Amino acid sequence: MRPVHWIMELSIDQQKVNDIDTLMEELVSEADREIGTMAHEWNFSDDGSVCQLYERFVDADAAMLHLSMFGEQFADRFLSACSVTGVTILGYANEDVLGALARFSPNVLTQKAGFARFAD
Repeated sequence: MRPVHWIMELSIDQQKVNDIDTLMEELVSEADREIGTMAHEWNFSDDGSVCQLYERFVDADAAMLHLSMFGEQFADRFLSACSVTGVTILGYANEDVLGALARFSPNVLTQKAGFARFAD
């Protein structure tokens, strides 16, 4: 297994908090059905203006399936409710993943050692 994961920092449009809440619930539900998606977590600052979105996938193919679904179903609504202020890609991203996230000028870090354990 060669996991790919990223942390995306978002600035939330405070006029669209209800939109982001609805979108978040829909996106979490959809991502939960994806077999290759291992983590999809939204973490907010106390005032709700900043969010860190953490996503982890079993491999680059699973990441691309998720990004394809996201692009088709959620991208327009997502980008109208928040601004992406930073992206860090971790693990074993391939050229397809890097290309799909290139518009956000990500910081890319390749895993050299380590492990992760996940419990339900």
